[in-house]
Amino acid sequence: MLSPPLRCLTTAHNTCTRRIILLTFALATAQATDAIPLQCGDFCSASIIPVSGDKPLDIGIGDFDCDGFDDIVTINQNPGGMSVFFGNADGIGPETSKNITSRPGLFVYVGDIDNDGCGDIIGLFSASGGNKVFVALHWNGIDFDTVDLPGRPGVASAAIGDANNDGLNEVVISNVADDPKTLILEVSFDTDSFNILYELDGGGGGVNIKDINNDQFNDILFDANGNNAEGFHWNDTTQDYDAVAPFNIGGVLHRYSVGDATNDGYNDIVSSPPNADFVRVIRWDNDLGVFHSGDPIEVPVGEWPKGVIILDVDEDGDNDMLVANNRPEGGNYTSFLRWDAALGTWEPERDIVSSMGVRDRMPVTQRTQSHCYQYAD
Repeated sequence: MLSPPLRCLTTAHNTCTRRIILLTFALATAQATDAIPLQCGDFCSASIIPVSGDKPLDIGIGDFDCDGFDDIVTINQNPGGMSVFFGNADGIGPETSKNITSRPGLFVYVGDIDNDGCGDIIGLFSASGGNKVFVALHWNGIDFDTVDLPGRPGVASAAIGDANNDGLNEVVISNVADDPKTLILEVSFDTDSFNILYELDGGGGGVNIKDINNDQFNDILFDANGNNAEGFHWNDTTQDYDAVAPFNIGGVLHRYSVGDATNDGYNDIVSSPPNADFVRVIRWDNDLGVFHSGDPIEVPVGEWPKGVIILDVDEDGDNDMLVANNRPEGGNYTSFLRWDAALGTWEPERDIVSSMGVRDRMPVTQRTQSHCYQYAD
């Protein structure tokens, strides 16, 4: 078990019933910062989760064993395996390792792949010749079942969600170079197989399955060249995809997020521009049916934001933002941007996690995002 445990100690006057866990990485260990909602206190000090694999590079959260407690998975650079920590009533349990390949791990993605109500995992690994290998994992109660998914050349990414709006989750795999493609897959762990439902021309990194054009149908969005977002809108009339014309988001690969950042009921895009001291919010104009890519909101943060996530951190009904920053002189940290409903904008940033290790491309706080999750006491 963890020491100290992954939770804040409550006091008699503390009436919070839920906790928010912010997970980040150092270069050799995973770190977790336990946080309580702002009306009950502030962010608590970090706890350390030892990881046997060398240099955990990415992290995901999901209930993999379907026991009602969130679990943690890391993908490790060497020797190419994963580390899973199953949650329980007392916090987080000991490490369970899964050695999948001798190739270095890169990214991990979490979601309900087989639509059984439990969390599953996709690991992305390096392979020879610049290719990438995707492996899907499902906990069977004793071990993880695996399904090898189609590999892709160049920079690649994956997402799990209802990509074709049929009420079931699919796996989307996309790559940006060397014959870019976006594949929508149906995966079966029972038969150790997958079925390609759609193969679309074009692809990119940081793939998202979200309602991009706010028409109540999920779409596919990716970063194709480091500044422009591209993808595919779902056309419910034709039951197929229409290509999205490229538009500038001013970010870089893997470092943007989609969600209702401005709390107006419509999804926006927030990007992390390179070498900047702000994150860029590209608002959706529902009257015109377009993003304000030429008139973004620049929200001040520290130096060199490398990742952003949109979520209601303090559980007040409004979305906030968490930003992973990478100061070039050191002192990397994750900051909290709280939405002030009365002012209709964000409060000044709050430094909540300091001195995190960094990768070449970004702080290792969940790839593009500082991943958070909640559980009840």
